[in-house]
Amino acid sequence: MYRMGIFSDSHGCVDSMKQLYGQMGSLDLVLFLGDMTADVEHFRKWLEDKGEKVPVYSVRGNNDLMSSEPEHIVLSAENRKIFMTHGHMYGVRQGTRHLCRAAKAAGCDIALYGHTHERYCSYDDGIFVLNPGAVSGSYPGRLRTAAVLSIEGSQIHTEDVVLGL
Repeated sequence: MYRMGIFSDSHGCVDSMKQLYGQMGSLDLVLFLGDMTADVEHFRKWLEDKGEKVPVYSVRGNNDLMSSEPEHIVLSAENRKIFMTHGHMYGVRQGTRHLCRAAKAAGCDIALYGHTHERYCSYDDGIFVLNPGAVSGSYPGRLRTAAVLSIEGSQIHTEDVVLGL
C-alpha cells in the first residue's frame, strides 16, 4: 500500500501541520497543495531534524506570490497518475469541472486541490477528486484538517485527519 499525507492552506500554522502529520502514521510521500509554501520549508526542516526521509512536494497557491513552486505537479504512484494544484486557477469554488478537465488532459485519474478550505471527496467525471480542507482551519468554528490518500492495487482509500478547535 502506498500512503500519502495531503495538506493544504496552512497559512502560518506549521505546528498544526506537524500535529496532523503525527496522526498519519507511516507515509511514502507528503503533498502540500499551496497557500503558504514558506511553511513547507519549516516543515521539511522539522522532518529532516527528526531523521525522517519522506519526500515532500508542494505547489503554490493564490497567497504564494513570491513562491517559485510550480502551479501544478503530475506524479505517479503505484498504477495511478495524480494531478496536484491549489485550485484557484481552475475555479474550484464553482465546482471541479475545469480541474477534472486539466487532470484528464494530463493523463491523470486523481486530482488533488485546496483553496476552498472545505474537505471534498468524490468521483467527478471519472476522476477521483480530493480536497483535504485546511491545516489552518481559517474560519471560526472550522476544524484543522488534512487527509491520507492510500493506493492499494486498483483501490483508493482516504482517511480524514482532524485537529479540534
